[in-house]
Amino acid sequence: MNKTPFVALALALVIAVTAWGVNPALSLPAATPSLVTVGTTTTVTVTIQILDPLLIPGSVNLLRLGPPDAQPIVLGALLDDGQNGDAASGDGVFTLQVPFSERAAGVIKLQVSAVFKGALKRSLSPITTLQIQQ
Repeated sequence: MNKTPFVALALALVIAVTAWGVNPALSLPAATPSLVTVGTTTTVTVTIQILDPLLIPGSVNLLRLGPPDAQPIVLGALLDDGQNGDAASGDGVFTLQVPFSERAAGVIKLQVSAVFKGALKRSLSPITTLQIQQ
């Protein structure tokens, strides 16, 4: 049996998926604690598990989202290096500790972005929130 047509079809499918910008899915990041008190500096640990071997490890960023028309603010890079709050190096759980000191009650929206080999754009996680209370 000639496998050439099947190889060509598989290659065409990979090229089509990449061209359409299909990106690997990211899970919902966890933020601990998820409640911050106004006027009190609170260090929040944000984690997300990413096991996809196509991940570019240095590309995992935490974003703070603002109004719909505003650009997100990059709060820092999540790392899987076993330091600064990350439990274990190389376990696929990326971590960033961020201090928040808010002046008003409300909600902070956070999202993780990452780059995967072969993807045309950054992948985005679902949005997680921090509650800011009086």
